[in-house]
Amino acid sequence: IAPGNWSNPATWTGGVVPNTAGAHAIIRHAVTLDIDNAEVKNLTIEPAGTLNMEDKTLFISADGVIASTGTFNRGTSLLSFKGAGTITGALQLHRVELTG
Repeated sequence: IAPGNWSNPATWTGGVVPNTAGAHAIIRHAVTLDIDNAEVKNLTIEPAGTLNMEDKTLFISADGVIASTGTFNRGTSLLSFKGAGTITGALQLHRVELTG
């Protein structure tokens, strides 16, 4: 597990890129969202973790949760919830969309 791009399997525990409606992405180091329209159910940014959103869109599945005690670099990104969702922790968002 190493800092890197979201799309790189070496960035993630188990070597699986989280990009499905049921995935839980846990960020423990610096990760850059380098693919547009990625989707997860839950996103956890741990204290040593950093998510660099750049200019991409990240979808959170219906009833998903974002829990952040780390760093969220919003860039000019879009965070899109596909239904109800929960955010815990302090996040400064550039654009947020609620659908569903």
